[in-house]
Amino acid sequence: MCDKKYPVVHQFTPTVAFGDGVANGVLLTQKLLREFGFHSDIFICSNYVDYRFKHDVKHLDEYIPNKNQVLLYHFSIGHSYHDKIMNFIDKKILVYHNITPSYFFSRDTVLYTLCKLGREQLRNSQSYFMGSYADSFYSLQELKAYGYRNSKVLPLLTYDNKKRISPQSQEMISKYASSYNIIFVGRIVSNKCQHQLVDVIYSLRQKNIKNIKLFLIGAV
Repeated sequence: MCDKKYPVVHQFTPTVAFGDGVANGVLLTQKLLREFGFHSDIFICSNYVDYRFKHDVKHLDEYIPNKNQVLLYHFSIGHSYHDKIMNFIDKKILVYHNITPSYFFSRDTVLYTLCKLGREQLRNSQSYFMGSYADSFYSLQELKAYGYRNSKVLPLLTYDNKKRISPQSQEMISKYASSYNIIFVGRIVSNKCQHQLVDVIYSLRQKNIKNIKLFLIGAV
């Protein structure tokens, strides 16, 4: 049963990209909120929307603030709408997905600028949120370092993919059934630390585990 005091729980995320973990979590959160009886929409500040989500999201310019609403503010990068959202009269909860340190990017890139801006915005926004939670203990420690109080860990929501295994997937499962398989699905960029998987493989071999196969299937 939904809380009569806060029957509306919307979400904001800068953008929604197909196959992105945060985007999948946002969509699943909306599905669960609606099943629980809340009115819940997703708002973004990007002018580009993947055609697969054009009916699932709205632009933040359509958002109508209300003190009786709750806004889940998903944060993983800086953006120009931050100050506008902070001034909304809604009850706001920060959902922190971590920000890639800017030093992983060249200073003349957009990502460097936005990641640096994101940390500045995070550092200066504690007073605007009634609560906050992070995907992991690592991210939680960062929130605490910036003065966010009463923060909790809530792992990113994911769909159960077991029901969506295709015949082709079954063939691949059979093909690699005899090997010890490690699958890495993150983007192939330095901050994802794929190189640490070499240490993992070394440790497994020290435990006499043979026939190890490593699959890097993230986008470049």
